[in-house]
Amino acid sequence: MKLNFKKLPEPIYIFLYRCYEIYFLFKFHIHYIYNILKYWNHWPVYYRIFSDKKIIYIENTKVACTSIKTVLRESWEMKSKFSLTGLDLSDYFIFTYVRNPFDRIVSCYNNKITKKSDWWLYIRYPFYSFRYNIRKNMSFKDFVQEIAKIPDVKRDIHFRTQTGIIYKYLPIEESNFINYIWRFENLKEDFDINIAKKIWLSELPQKNISKKKWKSWKDYYDEDTLEIVYEVYKEDFDQWYPNLYKETKKELS
Repeated sequence: MKLNFKKLPEPIYIFLYRCYEIYFLFKFHIHYIYNILKYWNHWPVYYRIFSDKKIIYIENTKVACTSIKTVLRESWEMKSKFSLTGLDLSDYFIFTYVRNPFDRIVSCYNNKITKKSDWWLYIRYPFYSFRYNIRKNMSFKDFVQEIAKIPDVKRDIHFRTQTGIIYKYLPIEESNFINYIWRFENLKEDFDINIAKKIWLSELPQKNISKKKWKSWKDYYDEDTLEIVYEVYKEDFDQWYPNLYKETKKELS
């Protein structure tokens, strides 16, 4: 008799999921295992801390995070934490980037679902496929429909809301210390002018860029998928891209 993971009670599912992830990560990063246990019920947010320069980068996945981490840690020692507790944030320059949610979820889909190999497939994908029917090479429409069924706190960090990543797991008093939230669409210009030149860094490299030429993100959408993604990431749109949904809907109609 085949076990139906979708019908498992939530606590048992979470327990099995964490056991599975611990097994695969044990040989890579013991500190990461400690944080899996500490942040048992939700995916933690990475804070990249450069204490010598008093800089904190809030890692927002699928928003050039590999490029940003590369140029920063090439110059200084980087520490990764899942909490900012104990730091005097008034002394730090804190920044992050956001991305058009329509474009970001397409990037996630191409990188995690249609790409031939990725570590994510071996560590997180099996349990997502059991629990939420997220599977390799599924259609984009099926992908966003399944994402919509997952509570944001339990979504993988690559398709969690950006407001969730940046704000929801920071206490209110800490979120007030975020200095800059720039847009991915102006990534290189903002980074080179506002960060690199001010703190004597090299210009931003392009990392983790697929060699495959993908279609424009607009080519993935019809009226149904546009509506689904807008509802899932409504807080992101309201916060940073308030007119984009209406503009894109008009363009597609």
